[in-house]
Amino acid sequence: MQNGISLYTLGEIYSQLPAKLEGEVSEEELQEYLDSLEIQIEDKVKNVFAYSKNLELYGNAIEDEIKRLQDLKKGYVNRSEALKKYISYCMLKNGIRNIDTNIARFSFLKSTAVNIVNEDLIPDKFIVTKTTYQPDKTAIKKAIKAGEEVPGALLDERDNLQIK
Repeated sequence: MQNGISLYTLGEIYSQLPAKLEGEVSEEELQEYLDSLEIQIEDKVKNVFAYSKNLELYGNAIEDEIKRLQDLKKGYVNRSEALKKYISYCMLKNGIRNIDTNIARFSFLKSTAVNIVNEDLIPDKFIVTKTTYQPDKTAIKKAIKAGEEVPGALLDERDNLQIK
């Protein structure tokens, strides 16, 4: 057996073996060949899984680094916003409404915003109702398993690899 055979190729060899070996080898030779093929498949599965775990670890490390950088970014953005509020406070405190510099123009613009202090007191005519619809997959699964036909839905049987 070759060491450089992919897991997919080993599976193909394994599945096509009965047709290729009819009557050409003894039962003992066939068993030895199958055992060695099975060991190779197990080794390939183990190696592919180890590589998969390695990729997962890299992914987790990247995710941790992204979180660290996002936290760092958030700190810089928050500090920037605090400094802008400080500029606003200082300008208003000193009665300054406009400042022109070579890097930016600072000025105040009047605006109006609604501040809801108690949502429960707002009349119904000012309340917007949002409704969402989505299939209840748990109920659908239960109904289909009980023999009920649910138009637009099917049970999809899957083989899920469990790794412990």
